[in-house]
Amino acid sequence: MSSTITVVDHIGKTPEAGSLRSLHGQPGQVVVVQRFWPKSPQGTDDDGGGGLFAWDPVRSFDDGGTVIVPSPRGPGCWRRIGSGPISVRWFGARGNGVQDDLPFIQRAVDVVRGVLPGAVRAGGTVFFPTGTYRCNGSIRVDASTIATEPGWIGIVLDGGGWAALVQSSDHAPLVQGNPALYVTLRGFRLVSGNTAYAGHLVDLQGTAAADSSNNLIEQCSFREGLQPSGALPLSLLRLDRCLYTTVRGCEFAAHAEAGILGRDTAYSNAIAIENCLFYSAFSKGAIYNAGSHWSIARCWFTASSDSHDGTYGATYDQDTQPPMLGATYQLGFFQCRFGEAGAASCGRPWISAHEVRGLTISGCALGNPAGPQPGGPRVVIDGCLGVNLTGNVLVEDGVQIKFQNTHQSASGGIAILGNLFAQGQTPITGWEAIGGGFCAIGNGGMNNTLDPALHLPASPTAPIVTGPRSDPEGALLSLVTTLANLGLVTNATVETSGP
Repeated sequence: MSSTITVVDHIGKTPEAGSLRSLHGQPGQVVVVQRFWPKSPQGTDDDGGGGLFAWDPVRSFDDGGTVIVPSPRGPGCWRRIGSGPISVRWFGARGNGVQDDLPFIQRAVDVVRGVLPGAVRAGGTVFFPTGTYRCNGSIRVDASTIATEPGWIGIVLDGGGWAALVQSSDHAPLVQGNPALYVTLRGFRLVSGNTAYAGHLVDLQGTAAADSSNNLIEQCSFREGLQPSGALPLSLLRLDRCLYTTVRGCEFAAHAEAGILGRDTAYSNAIAIENCLFYSAFSKGAIYNAGSHWSIARCWFTASSDSHDGTYGATYDQDTQPPMLGATYQLGFFQCRFGEAGAASCGRPWISAHEVRGLTISGCALGNPAGPQPGGPRVVIDGCLGVNLTGNVLVEDGVQIKFQNTHQSASGGIAILGNLFAQGQTPITGWEAIGGGFCAIGNGGMNNTLDPALHLPASPTAPIVTGPRSDPEGALLSLVTTLANLGLVTNATVETSGP
């Protein structure tokens, strides 16, 4: 049977003249559709919604972009020819920053979610060509029942690095998945465009029945289109009841209470935050209420030169009410940079950890020696057990580390090893908040100052090993430390001095 090819002007939302919806086909017929919307006098020839369609004599559900059922209804439908990612332009999204593109975006997402009647897809990629897509509501990426079946490959929303999603709603997140399973959000500029909105810009919170898990947010920029006014968003990204999720290569540069919110109502476990930039004024913290097994690596945290309500910079808090959510286990900061940008000085701690069991801060640089000096400690450790501070550079004068026990829970199992402190004043305070198990080795100050500047206490209950940075007795200290770790030496205090 020979095939004939017909050129059709547009797909259309209604069966008007010149639309694919007004055309009934024949077996074997292929049509070329030029665009989705009718061409206006000011319009362009190509809105990205056109393509090749073939006639299928078996009628299917009209999904608005890949399957078109002409009117009046009868047997048969038009099926788009092609494979791979589907484009939101196929469904009518314009990306012009004016039209509310949410209904057309959601239709495309629902095709790969497998929630439409007669769904045959098991996940896939939704592509957003370059443009600004205004959304007066939430793009829903909730897991469907098909997401729990064999063969599910997840869904990817791909902005290609150039697409912007702009939130225009005053009551709903821009992207929402409750729960979200195997969802990837990649290459978008995510814009908080309604200053009346006081929720979460992207919300991947799980539910009591099902956790969100195995999600990836990468190469996205969380920004704001307007200057902050009125209420702040609660967070730019919420990961409550979320597991096994990675945030990678993202920029958080919009005003909010929190950049990333972990535990909100329950838990947030096994989260990796890598190679991200936090640059704004967060009233609670750039990372707030982190959960257990969070790894924060190679990130740059910096205070913005402007502020909101007098709050400079960002803090990285754990929950301040442990009895409600319980302790956090295994939280680590690795090779991160905490520094100022502009003239503003962050007046609060860079890291404030409460009730953490297994806290590691390693290879980080905290502070700006050339900038204004802060009014308080840079790291606050409150009721934490198993604390490892290794190989960090704390370069501002004043108190660098403070131990405290706000919730009547003393810290213990503390190792402060090989750190470089700024000279002047007392870099560590709050020794009375340490219950036992303390070790400090090989720490030094700028200009070759010695470890005694740390003002370490001689506790009869906690082993202490200390010495200057250029300690000639290093072999002895190493031996004593090894014996102490093996439990062969207890209640030992070894102090050395001199160049």
